[in-house]
Amino acid sequence: MGQLDLFADEAQLEQAIRALAGSSDAYLKFLSPNDLGLTGSHQAGIYLSRESAPLFLEGKTVEKGENVEREVRIRFRGGNVAARFVWYGKAKSECRLTRILPLFRPDPARLEGSLFILAAVPDDRPDSLFENDSLFQCWIIESEDEIRAVLDFLGITPAETNQRLRFDLNERLLPEFERLNASVNEFPSGGEIARRSQSVYERLYGTLEEGVDDMLLRLIEIEYSLFRYFERKHYQPLIEEGFQRIDDFLSLSLEIHNRRKSRAGNSLEIHLKYVFDRSRIACAHGVITSDQRRPDFLFPSLDAYESYRVRHREAENNVSSSDAEGVFFLAAKTTCKDRWRQILTEAPGVNRRYLFTLQQAISKAQLDEMSDEGVTVVMPESYRRKFDAQNRGRIMSLAEFIEKLRQSGCESHDSAGLFG
Repeated sequence: MGQLDLFADEAQLEQAIRALAGSSDAYLKFLSPNDLGLTGSHQAGIYLSRESAPLFLEGKTVEKGENVEREVRIRFRGGNVAARFVWYGKAKSECRLTRILPLFRPDPARLEGSLFILAAVPDDRPDSLFENDSLFQCWIIESEDEIRAVLDFLGITPAETNQRLRFDLNERLLPEFERLNASVNEFPSGGEIARRSQSVYERLYGTLEEGVDDMLLRLIEIEYSLFRYFERKHYQPLIEEGFQRIDDFLSLSLEIHNRRKSRAGNSLEIHLKYVFDRSRIACAHGVITSDQRRPDFLFPSLDAYESYRVRHREAENNVSSSDAEGVFFLAAKTTCKDRWRQILTEAPGVNRRYLFTLQQAISKAQLDEMSDEGVTVVMPESYRRKFDAQNRGRIMSLAEFIEKLRQSGCESHDSAGLFG
């Protein structure tokens, strides 16, 4: 069986979700060229965030300036692989999972931007066969539909990947969440939770001078923690009571799944609108155009877009530059591996389209395709910095995009904004 056959079985999606549901700990990230050994770097293995260390070291304290290694078993459907977790504390303070790159052959480039899932096998499971090694199950999800299914099941966006999966409210957020919980009688909608997280942000971080890129990621972090807080408050008592009928259990499971899916799918646009408002950027969000299309964001307004379309009614082949007219279109998608082409028909006549995404790994080939179609990717600066210099230059940070809008006359005169 070829190495890529390990990832080809459609049943792996169900297996991965089932394992995540029962795992004591897990780690998700989007695979970058460096992870897959495509950059020629001497650093081997998958890069992991610092907070992944406890997942592998099982409580061992790491001293500053110390390098630590641990053997781990990675279970693929085709068998078990002896891998190695390395904490490089002497020079870089970073983590890597090594000795697994051969599994990506013969075509590692195909896996760029795929979702890497690593789930710890609980100690009491009968398949914990290794006394001295930690055992993990691993999947690589290539299809964007399947990636979204995993993220929806967990109720997260790509911004909550590249880290351990755990429910962790820090001490500063918990009092705010308890105060909000006291003011609601039922589970809030995804949109309401997103807006409540913005209120928490304003109270806790409103005076913090941070850029729009960091602001957006902080909003997403607060909202995810708030959602999980409400989820536990609302559903934990029902689960502890137990179920008389299996249909009742299945109904509750479906309700939880649908809430997570709805939350992850809608919050990004709500937070982007919040950032634009605070940045004094005029925009139309979620409006329906005269030709019955619903672009995510139009700048500076729907009227400006419609007027542009009237003046250039015969420009259906995108021969005119909307940037020069001061009209912009931005789509927001948490992932863009396959679905980015959907935006090509969302704002006819606009030949320069912008796509905001939280996907942290996009292949050069995909960026080439986007560029050919007049699509510019926008993402948080901390994500953009992870790309190599050549591809980084083709991606805009959120701050750069907002500055472009401001220079093109899309600034709002609303005094409520705090930036600019």
